[in-house]
Amino acid sequence: MRDSFGDRYNSEPWNSGYSRWQEGDRVLAPWEPMFLYAGTIIEVRDAEAHISFDDGDSGWVPVSELETIELHSGMEVQCRIQMGNRFGRAVIEQVRGETVDVRFLSGESERTTVAAVRVPRTTSGEGAQATRFASNQLHSRPVEIGARVLAPWESMLLYAGTVDQLVGEEAHIRFDDGDSGWVQLSQVFPLELPPGLRVFGRWKMGAQYYPGELTTVDGNRIHIQYDDGDREWTSVAALRIPCVPNGPNARPTHTFSRGGPNLSWLGWLIPVGIVLLLVFLRGGCD
Repeated sequence: MRDSFGDRYNSEPWNSGYSRWQEGDRVLAPWEPMFLYAGTIIEVRDAEAHISFDDGDSGWVPVSELETIELHSGMEVQCRIQMGNRFGRAVIEQVRGETVDVRFLSGESERTTVAAVRVPRTTSGEGAQATRFASNQLHSRPVEIGARVLAPWESMLLYAGTVDQLVGEEAHIRFDDGDSGWVQLSQVFPLELPPGLRVFGRWKMGAQYYPGELTTVDGNRIHIQYDDGDREWTSVAALRIPCVPNGPNARPTHTFSRGGPNLSWLGWLIPVGIVLLLVFLRGGCD
């Protein structure tokens, strides 16, 4: 019979390298450094545990980063919206086994499972060393031409855009900020922007992005409360949203917002300028 955690805690010093975690244990573990997800330990090796996450992903996590699954009413979490790819901030109303009732900050309620919940971490730590990506496919919906989506330009940042072509396992995205490129279908998310979502916004549609939180979403218009105290109404084209990389950067077919002017002519202007200066100086010495 498995001994109790209390018995093992009292009989084994923590600095001995002993781990209380065993294969089959249900745990909360980090995928990204800032969130914990429900999963099951499938292997323990030295100071690491291989976690099969309930949402389909798996990876190695330091045992020191693991926590028991303790969800309770009134707990603030983030939850998949209708088991899709996007998360919204929510409060747990009731927990019954693997079933969780949540109320989103938008006011909507939903009955879901532990697999849909992620818990913000109160301490800093590491993320998982991924061995399998599957949550995107598991929770994704069919992508169609004309669909409004979030897709990566850089692999770790999502931007709003529209699907205008589908070829094999790739989608061509016309991003709202003027760029376009090909991305893998597994990297495409539905355009769902719940209030409370952490984002980076282009202040006054300038060149710089700043961290903040969505407070109101009204169609294509959004309101951002920035961490430095500023706030503004802007459009979804001003957003980029951090994500866990699940593939390469986009393959650009057109760059506009991130392109800038072509300054390649400066390469020949400099030597020409030097020649003219030498001619001028030579003439001045005669």
